[in-house]
Amino acid sequence: MACNNTGPFTTEFAAKWGIADFDWSNWIYGENQTWDGKQYGGYSEQVPETCQQNLRVQAAMTKAANNDTKVFVYRNMVKALPWYKAVREKLVDPDYSGFFLPFKCNASASDPKVLPREGGCHVPRQGTPLYHDQEQTIHGKTCPTNGSGSQACCGVPCGEYVFDHRNGSMLRQWFIDEFIGGEDGIDSPFIDGFFFDDNWGRTGASEMDLHNIEDTGLTPTEQKNMQDAWRVNTAAVGEAVLAKGGFAVPYFIGMPRNESDPKSHCAQDMAAICKINATTGRPNVHDQALLLEFTRLSHGQLWYANGTLPYFEQDL
Repeated sequence: MACNNTGPFTTEFAAKWGIADFDWSNWIYGENQTWDGKQYGGYSEQVPETCQQNLRVQAAMTKAANNDTKVFVYRNMVKALPWYKAVREKLVDPDYSGFFLPFKCNASASDPKVLPREGGCHVPRQGTPLYHDQEQTIHGKTCPTNGSGSQACCGVPCGEYVFDHRNGSMLRQWFIDEFIGGEDGIDSPFIDGFFFDDNWGRTGASEMDLHNIEDTGLTPTEQKNMQDAWRVNTAAVGEAVLAKGGFAVPYFIGMPRNESDPKSHCAQDMAAICKINATTGRPNVHDQALLLEFTRLSHGQLWYANGTLPYFEQDL
């Protein structure tokens, strides 16, 4: 996904694309920007954090440069990320504790990966009963106006929390109305769709600490119920987005490509996706050129040894 972690992404460049998709880590630090009479800065430096609002402003700036560009923003319905305002408001409200999985650690003290004085857990509990890890967070960051420590910037103990999809229709409706919908979501005139990330699988919540099933105490039956409920909720959210004229990255049809040796097959594969479709009369890639993989972050190594990225249609 498009990302500049030192300020807003360059709108002139983003606006050249058919679809620009902005990551949650975009504009995490850096310069202030005035938009619609208000000041917006790097969201991790705000108290509380403003990722959700910054994504909307980034979308608005892109639309102002080219209203024909479709703008997608990041959302996660597996991880409950407190740098999103809608999520944080529920995390701090005891009436909505059922939206999230609690700690229910049961590891043996002899397990070398169990943390000391954490009640059999593999991750720090930070004084909250709600399960969370620090796999992809700014844990430990100091905020100038909020001191330092576990609650810096996030407004709650900083970490990746986890939605409990077994809550059923109440959580599902909140997703549709407030987290995916609302003025910062699909109801905004600047947001056309989403990148829906992560899933529930055999190891639990994806891209979380590998002990997340153990530290939440889910039985195999409970895990299966969670996975089934996640599928129901994501399907319902997808229908709501489509009904409002939106779209999402998971709904794109994949294009065939040679992944074993993409370098030698690049020209052939590119020709195939640029071929005129007999049904639409347009190139197969029409309206699917995505600004997904550009970033000002440096990476230590290439994804493939031969120097290519795995999804070339996202890197045109």
